[in-house]
Amino acid sequence: MNTSTISGPEAIPFALDLLNKTSDKASLLRLVSEVCELARKHNILLPDWVQDYLIDAINQSRNNPAVDRADYILALLTLNLSHPDSALEAEATAIINRAYSSLKTLPSTTGDQLISSLYISSTFCDYVENLDITRIADTYKLLAGKLNIPLSPLQQQRLRAIYADNAPFLKDAPTPSELINRVILNAFNDYRTKGADSGIDPILLMTHLDDALNRRHDPAFFGAPLRWYAHTLEQWVNLTLTPRFDRLPAPRRREIVRHLLHTDLYPVPVSYKHHRAPQ
Repeated sequence: MNTSTISGPEAIPFALDLLNKTSDKASLLRLVSEVCELARKHNILLPDWVQDYLIDAINQSRNNPAVDRADYILALLTLNLSHPDSALEAEATAIINRAYSSLKTLPSTTGDQLISSLYISSTFCDYVENLDITRIADTYKLLAGKLNIPLSPLQQQRLRAIYADNAPFLKDAPTPSELINRVILNAFNDYRTKGADSGIDPILLMTHLDDALNRRHDPAFFGAPLRWYAHTLEQWVNLTLTPRFDRLPAPRRREIVRHLLHTDLYPVPVSYKHHRAPQ
């Protein structure tokens, strides 16, 4: 089950079971928020402990920098719906407006921070003071120059949400797919030109190309990226047959094996399928 989101009320019993088994409540902050919101929308009565779980998760997350701010805001506003408290709404509003204000400081903002701030400003725009929607649109248009790989699935999902929420103001801006492709292709060209000096991990680059070629079948990556991808897979197959492969760190060996076993674009030998991935 995806712990970041649930699709409908029929999933609530599975989500409750997961919540009941997890002691790290902050890690499931978004899940418990969505359970409470779904139950409210569909008039489903939840066990009393779920509300306490949400309160505990908020308390555990309040000063935890590892917790996603958007998830924390969602939890505050969800709790405020069931137990109105001006302090909860005020805390959420303050975080939202800090995110919106940070859009002014583009030179000092990383791509990851920018996506987070844009997503918060767009998703919770009703709480933004003196909202200027063109600031969100103009910031989105500058993302291509601020982003680099890896782009996590969550970041890609949020890019699509930002674009969907602001599409009327983004007619001359790249779509999320075009933006993501541009970031990956920029990384590919940088690595092909500079190699290790680019600072780009070829494993991460291969992960993005694997998604573009094997899953999305995106023609933007045919040509040089596809040739490099296939050549790298061939090199990795040969590497696994040498003692040097066994001297690589276990996480790197696992990633190489994972790519070789799941690609559709390279005829991995049948004998290789029995190669045991490092534990």
